[in-house]
Amino acid sequence: MKELKVFDQKLYVIAQAIADTIVPSGGAFQPGARDVDAALLFDNYLDQFGKLPLKLVKSALYMLQYVPLLTRLRSFTAMGPQQRLRYLEGWENSRFATKRNLFLMLKMLILMPFYSDDAITQAMKYRPACLRPDDCPYCESMGQEQTK
Repeated sequence: MKELKVFDQKLYVIAQAIADTIVPSGGAFQPGARDVDAALLFDNYLDQFGKLPLKLVKSALYMLQYVPLLTRLRSFTAMGPQQRLRYLEGWENSRFATKRNLFLMLKMLILMPFYSDDAITQAMKYRPACLRPDDCPYCESMGQEQTK
């Protein structure tokens, strides 16, 4: 198993709760966020970013976690699955562009490594197009024929 590179345990738990809400197990296809440890994939993906973008991502995660305490008396991770879903939908559909954009940023940063995971691409029966048909390490590793 890979190790956390960017997050501490608190941020990992927040990221996992968000990922589980966005891509629950048993959704459109079986593997969900928890099945492939999307929070760890997200963390490892962020390792390539600079300090300023990482601060923005971490701040957005903490905002999603603690802003609910102002009105709901519960942090995001203390909410049930349906409450989490409604809360994230509120961010996604907020009249405030900053709120919508912060959520969109987190959603995209979580989903990019999630949908790049081999277990997910296989579950979706997705075969990426080869840009290098004569020398494609991805196709070789997946046991796919190379096309010319």
